[in-house]
Amino acid sequence: MNTLSECVFEWMRHEFAPLLGVCERDLRPETPLSRFLPSERRREFWRVGQRQLGLRFPTLMLPPRLAQTGYWFAIGSAGRSLIITLLFGAKWLALPAALAALVFCGAIYRIATARSATEHPDLETFGDLSRWLLARNMKKFRVRFGLKPTHDEIFATIRAMLVELGAEPGRITPETSFADLCDE
Repeated sequence: MNTLSECVFEWMRHEFAPLLGVCERDLRPETPLSRFLPSERRREFWRVGQRQLGLRFPTLMLPPRLAQTGYWFAIGSAGRSLIITLLFGAKWLALPAALAALVFCGAIYRIATARSATEHPDLETFGDLSRWLLARNMKKFRVRFGLKPTHDEIFATIRAMLVELGAEPGRITPETSFADLCDE
């Protein structure tokens, strides 16, 4: 094992196999996460993994359809508030009421659907999960294995940060500029 990525994957394989109840040899970089970790079990596994292993796991998100429903729910609530305040003649109150409804309904939707956040746009395989764990815990793994990250590992860490901030994973390449990402 020459790279930090290889060390992290082997460590992950050793630690995750007992948690998942599978043989270590069954966990390969190309193994789909859904094979041993279906989305219904993912949140619980993340919680247990973070607690037992002391790692920061990638942030789980709502499935795209559910997230889109939340956006429309909040926008619809803001629109209703705007219309109602205008109909009652409180023009000065229209914008603050709409903004309050947007924030309140968005927060309620997020709280109500928190348990449904089981997806990640960039996690398909155990190899992907290994790269994300390295990206989210670079310092910890550097100390554990005594290795410096390669350029590819540094890029993967920066890419992970940008994805967590909302950038589309497919658009991020080593040649992509921050200006290109802002044009989304």
